[in-house]
Amino acid sequence: MIKKKVLFGFIISVISLMVLSCVSNEVADSDKVSQEEIYQTYRVTVDATDQTVTGFASFRFGGSAGTTLRLTAGSNVTWNGNEMPQLQNIFLGAFYEKTESASLMAEHSFVFTDTEQKSYTNVIEMMPAEPENVPSEYKASKSLKLSWVGQPLRDGEVLTCNLKDSSFTHSVSIDLVGATSIEIKPSDWNQTKKGLVNLSFERTYKQDLKEATHLGGTIKAIYVSKSYPIIVK
Repeated sequence: MIKKKVLFGFIISVISLMVLSCVSNEVADSDKVSQEEIYQTYRVTVDATDQTVTGFASFRFGGSAGTTLRLTAGSNVTWNGNEMPQLQNIFLGAFYEKTESASLMAEHSFVFTDTEQKSYTNVIEMMPAEPENVPSEYKASKSLKLSWVGQPLRDGEVLTCNLKDSSFTHSVSIDLVGATSIEIKPSDWNQTKKGLVNLSFERTYKQDLKEATHLGGTIKAIYVSKSYPIIVK
């Protein structure tokens, strides 16, 4: 079981900037580089609270930290059959992202076509994990075992329970194959303030690409559950 405590706001921003500083945010056109030297990254995120699903794609020259690429000269990327718009900012460089209303679609596919019209198709399955039977009040001196609506964990999946009070988020994670529940112990409750705590689940599944250049790439599915208020005593 993995545990972590995260301070929101300023600390999150600083850590994010430190991580991003190790990755290039420079931008180049994809027709200016060797097509065999493109690294692909894909991500699908479902937000149950907002009822949205977001597809993300990024292409880099030379590896996972290389120069970001704008897809040019006939090169493009589609998500579930729809072409994705190109965006750009000072932190991520060039990337592709699209948000839609969440649907019951389980499989999500990305198809990248390079400037030589060679296509790479990669698919990932989204597995929901909505907490069930969450109490409205709970004593911090007791352990709480929560199950979820959804399939047991697969190999490569992580289920994280986030406990968010007014200042901090304490997280408890499990990656046991076949798991159907997660336990929140008194030591976890004691990391939060007494009073209102918002509980949510985050289920992540990451795998290597099946179709890619020799540099490879990754694809990830993230399901973020609704938030459930608990009065911790």
